[in-house]
Amino acid sequence: MVYKVLIIFFSMCIVFNTVGQNKSAKLIIGAAATQVDGDDIGGYNKIGIVVGMGVSSPLNNDFEFQPELLYFQKGSKQGANTSSILNLNFHYIEIPLMISREVIDRVEVQAGPSIGYLFKASGNVGGRNENILEDMNRVDLSLFLGGNYRLSDYWNLKVRYGISLKSVSQTGTQRNNTVSFLFEYQL
Repeated sequence: MVYKVLIIFFSMCIVFNTVGQNKSAKLIIGAAATQVDGDDIGGYNKIGIVVGMGVSSPLNNDFEFQPELLYFQKGSKQGANTSSILNLNFHYIEIPLMISREVIDRVEVQAGPSIGYLFKASGNVGGRNENILEDMNRVDLSLFLGGNYRLSDYWNLKVRYGISLKSVSQTGTQRNNTVSFLFEYQL
């Protein structure tokens, strides 16, 4: 399935590369503070890495389309001041389809849907690590909202909030909830 996601993304990049002018490729790296709503553990205690790439293509004078392909670590982690240890680790290949608009000089707002494919999931309860992939929904549909600040001609800083639109668990109503901080280098 991961290969299908990659093929779809690269096909999408080729299609959008033939549309519009001033296209650019981007490398993305950053971190996300995450939690799983509905797991009874409050707080963004889990930190995960985010790395990937994207392309950017103007739709018109005001809007830009920015599809991305990201490796995204999500999950939740119970704080250290509790008697039991609970740690959920989710590994996704994610494809955000962002629409961006500059609102003031060097500052953009962004929004868009994202589809993620869960390829690895584990849970640690009381010190025992278990594979929980079979208990999870493999496809995660999310919505991202955020902003972008152009630091220079080549570097951008992005801040995004993301929330799953459906449960990530097959047995409950748990949703990924993320706040990510990303650096983007324009090639």
